[in-house]
Amino acid sequence: LLQSISAYDLVIFKYGFRPASPSMIALLTSLFLHGGLTHLAGNMLFLWIFGDNVEHRLGRIGFLFTYLAGGICATLFFALFVPGSSIPLVGASGAISAILGCYFIWFPHNRIKVFIFLFPILLTTVLVPAKIVLGFYLLVDNLLPFLMNAGQGSGVAHGAHIGGFIAGLALAYGLGKYSKEG
Repeated sequence: LLQSISAYDLVIFKYGFRPASPSMIALLTSLFLHGGLTHLAGNMLFLWIFGDNVEHRLGRIGFLFTYLAGGICATLFFALFVPGSSIPLVGASGAISAILGCYFIWFPHNRIKVFIFLFPILLTTVLVPAKIVLGFYLLVDNLLPFLMNAGQGSGVAHGAHIGGFIAGLALAYGLGKYSKEG
């Protein structure tokens, strides 16, 4: 067992957020750790697609505040459902979900290029309104798995994604009147 533990596993355990023994440091550091390269790549893809518009609207400092506040809210929302867990939560997914929540409020009619891959029948891209893409992300990709896997750790923190998105919605409403275009 000890031979299979890497230095990165130890970093994750030390700096990931563990609801059973919460710490303020881990609440922030967990937002910058990832479970692997595909986890990091997926987060960066969503941030690349949706983040620039939100950053333009809020400015760099406002964007950073929204990202951090959304990530903290997402982590705490996740912790509500697994208060005794010693398994560390890592990743920026909750913070990025907060950015998606802002995008949902501020840019619902923007069109997102979606790749449809039904090999060998269909291989194309279509433009879909952001509210449909993000609604699908929230409901089908997060809420349904969260409800269906309640208590059965799937390895994906759907609760953090949901909590982040809700925090983003709230922040978008609250910050809307103070942002550049609000």
